[in-house]
Amino acid sequence: MQVFNTYFRLVQRKKRLILMYIIIFTAIAVVMMKVSTQDENLEKYTRRSVKISVIDRDKSSLSKSLKAYLTDQNEMVSIPDKEKRIKDELYWRNVEYVLIIPENFQQLLEEGQKVDVISKKIDDAVNAVYVDEEIKLFMSLFSLYQSADYSVEDAIGHVEKDVAHEVLVNTVTKEDGESAFKVANEGQYYFQYVPYVLVSVCILAISCILAMFYQEDVRKRCICSSMKLKDQNQQLVLASLLFSFGVTILFIIIGIVVTKGELLGQINLLFYSINALAFMFVSIALAFMLANLFHSETALNGCSNVFSLGFCFLGGIFVPLWVMPDSVVTFAHFVPTYWYVQANDAVSYMTRVTSPFLKEFFLNVGVQMCFAVALLSIGLVVSKKRRVFS
Repeated sequence: MQVFNTYFRLVQRKKRLILMYIIIFTAIAVVMMKVSTQDENLEKYTRRSVKISVIDRDKSSLSKSLKAYLTDQNEMVSIPDKEKRIKDELYWRNVEYVLIIPENFQQLLEEGQKVDVISKKIDDAVNAVYVDEEIKLFMSLFSLYQSADYSVEDAIGHVEKDVAHEVLVNTVTKEDGESAFKVANEGQYYFQYVPYVLVSVCILAISCILAMFYQEDVRKRCICSSMKLKDQNQQLVLASLLFSFGVTILFIIIGIVVTKGELLGQINLLFYSINALAFMFVSIALAFMLANLFHSETALNGCSNVFSLGFCFLGGIFVPLWVMPDSVVTFAHFVPTYWYVQANDAVSYMTRVTSPFLKEFFLNVGVQMCFAVALLSIGLVVSKKRRVFS
């Protein structure tokens, strides 16, 4: 096991650099995990109340009902029905939203004509969206009952009952009161950054070490030794697999620790781990390919940054895919981290193991393995060409 032992002696020489990447990864993953999940507790949701004013020029049953509904939902401010005064109140932000119900509003709706309310709001008032949705909900329900041949009074009565109905929402919690959904999301954000450090560490360790063995002088000495070339390669493969597996298991253990052991009792951890192990093979194959392409440690250090950051930005790890242009998302399909992220997201949304989930998850894992085979094949071809020319 001379080659095997030599491999890990070379790993010892790079332990400071590897440790630095592990510390950086852990810090990034923990910070992003905490920042991304701190506001996801559904019990903290509170409804926004908007300062509005309703100017009712119709004075009908429908307009009064709509005004009463908005009054219950928001903070009502009374202002005169004068254009200049309305603009002044909005300008000074004494009111955020002004609703004007036009004359003959109910009558025109009864006759089947389309008539809209008039709204005036502050241009940059985000809260105005709440009022728009409330009005839209009220009028949609009224139109629904009206189309079902209900009288205006009956339709108004049913709408008032519907909007007054409150939906009770219960969050699924663990015994200690912490949301299980939050724990699953913490795991998602932690494991999402695993590819970054796996690619970096595998290139810095495996590629650089293999490149040393692949140098012309070293290769010739190995060929002249009593050990068969096949046995040497087997020991190199075994050492690379053992090193990568150990690093991946270390990251999984760190994930359990930073989530305070909550992931340990969830089925999600199994699938997060399978996904991480699948990407481990992609990282090994990439490291093997680069070791055959470049024998310079400086060049491999540069490749470490290019591939780790490139994969993470294009694959949706550092930047969510939904903010990227369609052309970039299309190109991301040709990057292994894209399929890793898809599998990682599927696990985070999984509440129980189902056939559709398993199909989606193992499809993404399978594509990652295809990337590993492709990269390994390129490395083998390059390795064979180098042996022929040397």
